[in-house]
Amino acid sequence: MEIVPAILEKDFEEIKNKLEFLASIEDKYRIDFKAVQIDLCDGKFVENKTWLPNSFNKEEIKILNSFRKYFNIGYHLMCEDQMKFFLELESFQPKSLVIHLEEILFSKDLEKILNKAKKDFIKIFVTAKINFLDKNREEVLSILYKYEDVDLQIMGIDKIGSQGQEFSEKALELIRFFRKGLNYKDLSIQVDGSMNKDTISLAKKAGADKFVVGSYLMKDLDGVNFVSNLKKIRQN
Repeated sequence: MEIVPAILEKDFEEIKNKLEFLASIEDKYRIDFKAVQIDLCDGKFVENKTWLPNSFNKEEIKILNSFRKYFNIGYHLMCEDQMKFFLELESFQPKSLVIHLEEILFSKDLEKILNKAKKDFIKIFVTAKINFLDKNREEVLSILYKYEDVDLQIMGIDKIGSQGQEFSEKALELIRFFRKGLNYKDLSIQVDGSMNKDTISLAKKAGADKFVVGSYLMKDLDGVNFVSNLKKIRQN
């Protein structure tokens, strides 16, 4: 079971502060995070708008890359133009990207992104809003059959782009469907949205193995509370 802390912020300084907090947790408590996810919202695909990457901002790229000695940094693209932000992020040398299928499932952009990511050694998780994923589950299953190195992220909430929402039971049914449909494959199923000790336990039993956790861990940036809540999660 892998826990991936998530950062959703409008201001780059707040992202930096949270990355520094996570780095301090690793140093002080000897807790090793393999990855941290930064959520990107363009205010169009979802209502919320966050900090967005700019390949010309070398200072931000330098700051983000300075944390790579602690953990890999990935990005969740909650944006209308997936190709645009995929190309924008290349300068940031991401280790992983979560891309949305709503606009590209039936377009050539999806194949272009997946092939370019493989060439650049970027791990890809495909995802979609929960109702879209449910409706197009067979098409998504076909993509995961075709691309052996692509994994799946299932959104655990109905309204993406903000933290602190209720968990959707539909996510559990989708986890079971994809785990059963791809039982031959070493598929990683990552769940994002309303993750806490109780919902992680449910998602893990359904077949998920990675969990993106936002406000449950990162709400107040208190080290003692963070470690306490992390231990509760890992006891599952």
